[in-house]
Amino acid sequence: MKRLIPKTVVLALIAAAAVSAYRYREAYLQYLPGRATSVSEAPIPPAASPDGTRAAPYLGRGVIREVRTDTRRIVIAHEEIPGFMAAMTMEYPVSEDVPLESLNASEVVEFQLERTDSEPLGYRVFSISGDGAAAVDPGAALFDISPDRRQLIGVRTAPVEYRTVERTVRTIGTVAIDETRVSEVHPRVAGWIEETFVHFQYQLVVAGDPLFTLYSPELVATQEEYLLALRGMDMLGGSAFPSVRLGAEDLVRATRRRLQLWGVTPEQIADLDRIREPFQTMTIHSPVDGHVMARNAFAGQRVTPETALYEIADHSNVWVKADIYENDIATVGEGQRAAMQVQALPGREFSGQVTFIDPHVNEQTRTLTVRLEFPNADLSLKPGMFAEVQLHAPSGRRLVVPESAVLPTGLRNIVFVDRADGRMEIRDVQLGARTDDHYEVLGGLSEGEQVVVSGNFLIDAESRLQAAEPVWQGETGR
Repeated sequence: MKRLIPKTVVLALIAAAAVSAYRYREAYLQYLPGRATSVSEAPIPPAASPDGTRAAPYLGRGVIREVRTDTRRIVIAHEEIPGFMAAMTMEYPVSEDVPLESLNASEVVEFQLERTDSEPLGYRVFSISGDGAAAVDPGAALFDISPDRRQLIGVRTAPVEYRTVERTVRTIGTVAIDETRVSEVHPRVAGWIEETFVHFQYQLVVAGDPLFTLYSPELVATQEEYLLALRGMDMLGGSAFPSVRLGAEDLVRATRRRLQLWGVTPEQIADLDRIREPFQTMTIHSPVDGHVMARNAFAGQRVTPETALYEIADHSNVWVKADIYENDIATVGEGQRAAMQVQALPGREFSGQVTFIDPHVNEQTRTLTVRLEFPNADLSLKPGMFAEVQLHAPSGRRLVVPESAVLPTGLRNIVFVDRADGRMEIRDVQLGARTDDHYEVLGGLSEGEQVVVSGNFLIDAESRLQAAEPVWQGETGR
């Protein structure tokens, strides 16, 4: 069922729109320079008062937009001049008595207009002076909003202030193996595998766990040489000739060293010392903790030192590879702290840091890959998981403006500055990095100024009605 709007409401809205359009048209056309009707139709002050003295001038206040010394004219964005002209940006001729060299663009000034027959417009500026107010951007314009209108629109303001800024870059990453914790197991001598103890991929092993047994003729022969050296040292250890005794000891040390280089553990050498019999096979153990990523060892297989039998990866520390867009590259650096969440573990946050930044941008995606490291002692992070990453970049104390105060037009960024007593000002601002709910201010605003953070769009409509629209549109004819 359709909901009907009361006829009285519709009529009230139409009437309000018609009145607003009429007010805007009259304010804009009546005082727009270059219109088809005569300038004399505007309420120009009389040349002299009834007693023959100079007529009282009209007083105005505004911001100098441009000083044209060659034609002795100035462009001023001024407030409403009561009884004479609405708020607008206008070009005025200047009396010869006014030193134009002392005037500067974006200076807030008070000026006086007088009637003259020497100018086509019929009036000119014969007195102008700064009032000590802070200079504003040349693109600024002033207009008024009554307290009742402010309350109706719902205007709220917030100060421009210095804050300790920390920019947060959010992106998506993928958990990967820490490549510095990957080990391969190779036999150090040629031989044949007799038996395997690790039978499948991803099996968890601990450093010292047996992987396979190896029969190697070279290894058996070296054991026999070692045992022969031990017997020789037993026989010659008590010799009266030092050179004989030292020779027997050197032979034992040399053969023991060869066994160690071939991967025989101290415990296995101790067993040889005790049993005094060579082992036909030697057990090869895992050098690290981790998961078996690849297995190429099978019973009866002939192997050489070039054969990679196992690949073992330690998952107690993982990498996360994330892509950063070009506009965020400057905020990311090595050592920067990071936070991460994964969908598989809701509510849990992992802490890590950036350890490497790729030196090249991906030309297809226009992103830069960064590598982060996270501890994973409980092995809850699995390689291949998607992760939501937040990079925190402290920027120190910066002058900031609330995000809700900024109106981007596509070419410029606009804010409304509350100048007290119902006066508003449209101000161009230059913005830097965006934080969670603020923008860094690079220019156009000063600390302590109050900017509108609620009701901006309605204030925009109000400013257009008060002939501030040429400034908002950038004055295409400028």
